[in-house]
Amino acid sequence: MKQIFIFFTLLLSCHIIAQQRPLQILWETTIYNGYNTIKLSQTGTGNLTFVKENEPTVFGERVLSGSGFTYIIVPSAGKYVLSFWTNNYYLTQEDKDKILEVRQWGNGPWNENIENMFADATKLKITATDLPNWQGVKRVSNMFSGCTSIDVIPNINLWDTSNIEYMDGMFMNAENFNGDISSWNVNKAYSFEYMFFNAKKFNQNIGDWNLNIGRAPSFYYTFSNSGLSCENYTKILQGFSKLPTLNFQRNIGAQNIKYGPDGNNFRNI
Repeated sequence: MKQIFIFFTLLLSCHIIAQQRPLQILWETTIYNGYNTIKLSQTGTGNLTFVKENEPTVFGERVLSGSGFTYIIVPSAGKYVLSFWTNNYYLTQEDKDKILEVRQWGNGPWNENIENMFADATKLKITATDLPNWQGVKRVSNMFSGCTSIDVIPNINLWDTSNIEYMDGMFMNAENFNGDISSWNVNKAYSFEYMFFNAKKFNQNIGDWNLNIGRAPSFYYTFSNSGLSCENYTKILQGFSKLPTLNFQRNIGAQNIKYGPDGNNFRNI
């Protein structure tokens, strides 16, 4: 009976651990007041653990509570994998060039507002293949704005965007981003302003997006200076023209983007 109890407890513990997957980010230290430090601003309660890259014996833990700046002093300079075991993920980084890689999104809930979360993190790469839990997220404005090292984000087309209302500037100035987001559910979104502005390599057909015209979505400068080809811009105009409540007389910002011969028919509606 004792052996069975121990085995059952072990299984239960493994099950609980398996259910808890943290957000994992590779971060580089900076010098702050003479100490090797990781500086971040976060919202959420829980624990943060850190392990030095390629040196597993260098590690530590920090309790997170509420909102505000967190300064983590680490034993030595270098790169650390930070694991956030928190509720309501939201963080920003003072030293934008120190956040290097998202390795795992985790399965914890995210804050309703995560706008600007990774904005201007020019060295950021995303290698995480799991899906973020965005069921409660409503604002992702400027989230990856200025992230010039991001090109394709694994499985981004499978992200749950069904409750997001504001996507403005999300990939603005993300010059190398060209992820397939054609299947996103954008039915609750109001704002797409500047979403792909100056995303010079973005060239995807999102003409099948389920826009909710009843929400009077705004497309001010949405595609301007992006990498949209003539073919894909025409397909987007064609797709939007098929919306059942299309007579919303909205301008779709696409400065310096050309459409094909059929585009004019789809555009002038």
